[in-house]
Amino acid sequence: MLAGALKGHTTPRVYTPELRELTPETSLGFECVAFLEEDLGWVLRPWQRWLYIHALELDESGEGFRFDTIIVLIARQNGKTKWLLGLVLWRLYVDMARLVISTAQDLDKAEELLDEGAGVIEDDPELNGELVKYLQTNGKRKITLTGRRRWKAQTATRKGGRSLSADMAILDELREHQSWAAWAAIVPTTTAVARSQVVAVSNAGDQTSIVLRTVRDAAGRKIELGQTADTKVGLFEWSAPPGVPHTDPQYWPYANPSLGYGITADKLAGYVEAFPESEFRTEYLCQWVDTLEPGVFPEGTWDACRDPKSRRAPGAELSLALDVSFDRQWSHITVAAPREDGAFHLELIASRAGTDWIAEWFAERAHKYPEVVVQARGAPASSLIEDLRLIKYKDDDDNDQTLRVIEWGGPDLAAASGRFYDAVMQRRVRHRGQPRLTAAAELVKSKQSGDAWFFERKNSVGDVAPVVSGVAALWRAMQPREDESSSAYDEYDDAETLFA
Repeated sequence: MLAGALKGHTTPRVYTPELRELTPETSLGFECVAFLEEDLGWVLRPWQRWLYIHALELDESGEGFRFDTIIVLIARQNGKTKWLLGLVLWRLYVDMARLVISTAQDLDKAEELLDEGAGVIEDDPELNGELVKYLQTNGKRKITLTGRRRWKAQTATRKGGRSLSADMAILDELREHQSWAAWAAIVPTTTAVARSQVVAVSNAGDQTSIVLRTVRDAAGRKIELGQTADTKVGLFEWSAPPGVPHTDPQYWPYANPSLGYGITADKLAGYVEAFPESEFRTEYLCQWVDTLEPGVFPEGTWDACRDPKSRRAPGAELSLALDVSFDRQWSHITVAAPREDGAFHLELIASRAGTDWIAEWFAERAHKYPEVVVQARGAPASSLIEDLRLIKYKDDDDNDQTLRVIEWGGPDLAAASGRFYDAVMQRRVRHRGQPRLTAAAELVKSKQSGDAWFFERKNSVGDVAPVVSGVAALWRAMQPREDESSSAYDEYDDAETLFA
């Protein structure tokens, strides 16, 4: 028998560590487990029990959850849907949540979880006693319980969930989110509700999985650096270690915690033969496989420029640049400045949905950032130039000075792209490994124009505006400046990174 005795790992290979020993006093997961096993008679798998206890850890006050956002990565067919269902039932029936929203890119997928939950409720006399109505209209699936508790299923779109206030929002198969539109619409539904959570579950993704990659890498970086004491994002990832042979059964338990509890090693061995290696790694080892054409930078080049402690040289002037995604869904401001070692520090300091926040952002900081670089023509941000020029110092009504806009265009586009590329290849650009900037740098592609080329937004995968604004900022930072006795940039605080 091929590795017949293998058992899946209960503890994920990568996870946000608990703050203290988890007991019934420090985690509501014990209450959830008791409800499912004792009241509903479920037989939980060890990993499911472990995850309830860790995901529902309480904060130091003992009143709210430690994690506002939970990211669960796990291979296919391991029981994540059943785990999600148990969590929803506990939130509705024991924790008395007023609204749960389950979403997926495919409406059928979102409704599937709700329909399964309706079946459990209808089959249990006690649960069914609190059921008021089960609306089964396609596109409007909803369960209503006594006390006006509701569970709705919706498509994960930019309009999904808007105007609602949810105790829990579920984003199933987060790897399918190729833009931030749905995330920006659904996650804020939990903002105004005490003890609310966003729960995102998924398999590993690929280069198109912009949202999953960004949130996963950000949480993973904090785990790697041991900076999780104050984090509000819990990452729980069952995945095989990078670089291991996909055919070796000893690594399968890392990504398949239900191995030996439902999944068999023989079944996975059959999948090894039936699937291409890349598919098996993604689906059953929960490993990231880049299946698309690579971006402009060779693999590993951008990561080689990472320096978590990077910062500008004392007193060095900052160069700011603004760029907007091709679909105008997101806007980003990046800063570049010389370092003491002669390289250039690059940092994404503001990144938010839409464009309506930009004028206010600069108005509040015009005394600190008196100029910004924007592409002059043919770019989504170009339409903002005239409005930017009208921005005045917000804190000084008597000051007529307005924001200075440096128009970037013509031959400078290609020249700046070439200089940026050379600087990255020669490691003369250093960054802190910010996930959104990194994702853009690794995915951005180039467009030929005669003998020159420049970075392109339209045909790149996802939102590459963060790195395009970086190109513009570095272009400005490399230009000679007039000597000044003092600089308005001296007030810059590297920690002023604003993400929404």
